Amino acid sequence: NGAAASVRITHAVGLHARPSVKLTKLAKGFESEIRLRGGAARARGRATGRGRRAVPARGDRLVTSPIRITGIDHVVLRVSDLERSLSFYCGVLGCTEERRLDELGLIQLRAGAALIDLVPVESPLGRAGGGPPLAGGRNVDHVALAVECFDEAAWRAHLERHGVEPGDVAERYGAGGNGPSMYVRDPDGNVIELKGPASPAP
Repeated sequence: NGAAASVRITHAVGLHARPSVKLTKLAKGFESEIRLRGGAARARGRATGRGRRAVPARGDRLVTSPIRITGIDHVVLRVSDLERSLSFYCGVLGCTEERRLDELGLIQLRAGAALIDLVPVESPLGRAGGGPPLAGGRNVDHVALAVECFDEAAWRAHLERHGVEPGDVAERYGAGGNGPSMYVRDPDGNVIELKGPASPAP
């Protein structure tokens, strides 16, 4: 119902961003959309004689949306030690620093066609988001970075030289299809998936 939706939205938004007028409007917009969709679904149910909400086919959902996502633009990570994180993302993963706003507390790293934004938790922007990330309550599940080629042996040797534990390699589905990937953790424990290109079709 609307009340339950509002609670869920408030909880989810609270985990990912600081309170703001823009955020409040966004949360209200989500709640309104849920209510509108619920009303439309009930109307469809009455028209078809079914009580449960009709779910559109996957193709219908894609066709009706004017938004066309082409890839990850940027990911924002709150970090407890900026220099340690820069050593990991630049020294180990090969990102480059592109832009820095010290007065705000934002360092933007180039990661191929995307950006990884680092926000120190003690900075003005970081303090607005609450305390540092903890093992029991992460603010990001994982970030998948598309890589040009997949060389497990070379990766493992490189990661181990930098004190980073390589994860298991498995075929996983991503934006480019099924292909090999490996999970590693950054200094704050955020899970980073290194996603290789799609494997050739059998």
